[in-house]
Amino acid sequence: MRFRHIISLTCAALLLSVMSCNAQSDRSRWRLGTEWGYSVAFFNHYHYCYPDPDIGYRVDDEQYVNIDYLGAYWLICGGYDISERFNASLGVGSMGIYDKRIVIPVVADVNWLPKGVGCDGPIVTLGGGVAVNSPRHKPIVLARTGAGYRFALSNWADLDFILRFRASLDHPRVWDADGGRYIDESVVLRNDALYFAVSLGMVLSF
Repeated sequence: MRFRHIISLTCAALLLSVMSCNAQSDRSRWRLGTEWGYSVAFFNHYHYCYPDPDIGYRVDDEQYVNIDYLGAYWLICGGYDISERFNASLGVGSMGIYDKRIVIPVVADVNWLPKGVGCDGPIVTLGGGVAVNSPRHKPIVLARTGAGYRFALSNWADLDFILRFRASLDHPRVWDADGGRYIDESVVLRNDALYFAVSLGMVLSF
């Protein structure tokens, strides 16, 4: 599995970084790294509105549903240390939003590290972005926030553990259970689906 390969490469990188803890080179403001982890989607609010293709009357369906979906995500990230305590980053990769919905996200984050970007200490993060899985579908809007802890492995390598809350606004195709088909998107008046999830991830940056 690809996540096993990612973990193996990360462990190798960690070993190299620990061996380099005594390096005296200056820390670069530009950062490059990878983020990966797992998320659990636990709640869904959806609102669909469309004319029934057989009868012609308007269907307006809105529900709040408890769900249980475990998904993985992985990002390649580039960032910049704006100041001694703030960092901005941009990531792209793969993310599981919910069942059969694996997307390509582009996410920007602003991170606050009260003890300094190059020091052990807490980290608070706020970000958002968009995700796509097909040119035919509307982009998914993402928002996420969380907190965690940074381990400064060396003068140039950091490892973050972050617990996040994530909201994802999607516009999926509407399934007509009675007719056993998807509703033609040209007649759909509303197809909003909001998913809430929590994630636990690791960020390794150099």
